[in-house]
Amino acid sequence: MLTNPSTDSILKIATDLDLLAFPSTDHNPQETQAEDPLIRICEKAVVELTAEVAAVKKGNKNVLNRIVGSVMKESRGRADARRVKEIVERMVCGEV
Repeated sequence: MLTNPSTDSILKIATDLDLLAFPSTDHNPQETQAEDPLIRICEKAVVELTAEVAAVKKGNKNVLNRIVGSVMKESRGRADARRVKEIVERMVCGEV
């Protein structure tokens, strides 16, 4: 039983507690990539982890997981790891 029951909806409570996953821009075409919070976190990780980025560019794809882990930590686990890996890989390999 809850000691402090709420009359708010589950969605409102989850939003207030910042528990929802990052929305995908694939489903929201009005939001550009620059406005996507996940892209900004990925960019930050790529800038901060220069040694890992250099290792990936040299062909060590396993180091990519360290960058993904950094993004997952920053997002507090709310990001989709597969999507993060795709975004980071595109950024590091120069496709973005």
